[in-house]
Amino acid sequence: MNNIQGINGLGGPNVVPPAGGGGTSPPQPPPPTGDESDQVEISPIGRYLQQIAMLPEIRAEKVEEVRQALAEGVYDVEGKLPYALDRFLEEYTPK
Repeated sequence: MNNIQGINGLGGPNVVPPAGGGGTSPPQPPPPTGDESDQVEISPIGRYLQQIAMLPEIRAEKVEEVRQALAEGVYDVEGKLPYALDRFLEEYTPK
């Protein structure tokens, strides 16, 4: 039979003990009693992200119209921005 040794004669093959033989097993958790149930809590940020995910698709043509109006300087930013922000915050701020 061959004698297999590691580098410089160290670290050759080791005998692996059989499963369940002689060692101590790790402690096992107690079985469920039936009274316990898992619960999930969704954070306010999680609810906010969920609302954002449900937003309708972006209307590309509308976005392009506003971009062009902004570039030409004819879009009324001062009059529409506060209204748009208020509306956004009312609809999508976590409650």
